[in-house]
Amino acid sequence: VACGICRGDVRAFMSGRPMARIGHEPVGQVIETGPGVERVKVGDWVVGTLRGSFATHVVADESEVYRIAPKLGPLGCLAEPIKCVTTVVRAATPSFGDAVAVVGCGFMGLCAIAALSARGLASLIAIDPLESRRRLALELGATQAADPSKAGTAAGVDVAIEFAVGPDAPNLAASLLRTCGRLVLAGGGSLSAPIYSRALTVLHVPPAFSPDEADDYRRAIAAMERGVFPLDKLVTHRFRFDEMQAAFTQVAGGPQGYLKGIVTTEGLS
Repeated sequence: VACGICRGDVRAFMSGRPMARIGHEPVGQVIETGPGVERVKVGDWVVGTLRGSFATHVVADESEVYRIAPKLGPLGCLAEPIKCVTTVVRAATPSFGDAVAVVGCGFMGLCAIAALSARGLASLIAIDPLESRRRLALELGATQAADPSKAGTAAGVDVAIEFAVGPDAPNLAASLLRTCGRLVLAGGGSLSAPIYSRALTVLHVPPAFSPDEADDYRRAIAAMERGVFPLDKLVTHRFRFDEMQAAFTQVAGGPQGYLKGIVTTEGLS
């Protein structure tokens, strides 16, 4: 039915690498099951991390898919990236009364703010250079919003979560932490950017990963079905499958106001 466009898909597209299997954020309906399949049935709406999902049909093992409410429609494809946000927020383990900063308020950062806003935090600070994203972050529950050039006023937080791509973002996030604060780097940018020398000795920087993707999917889907995330506001660009070339060219150029794009089978016979 639909597939989300990930930054990794765009990089693969722009690289010109042949035979790249792009698309891993699908939502669709089961049209056929093989022998012994019990977890899903024909007609179920499902999501999963399935490579090669910029296609009209995908074959998957039943262990790779998770049921999702049909009411979410094409926006159900956001389950995969929101699952990733779930992993990050759980790794950050913010406690009641903590001060938390989110550096980078694109799609993932804004989802994190929406997820964190109900945790009883002392403050939830959104940091992004774009005013439109800072405004949306405040709508989603951030208590403060700042341009990176003025982020020093947010220093002393208990948890800093970095979702930005820029090489200076990890350093900025680390600089905001109090002593023994927790740093979570999730932006996928260059890790060669120097984090200031106290980071590994004074700050608490443990490696973290999700040992249970299925549990993260269940949590993400449940939150989506409860309306935790304003999905309509977060999807800014929609394309049809027959617009794929133009879609990737446009997204790669960083169109104004872009947060998240999806490709749908709408209009295909």
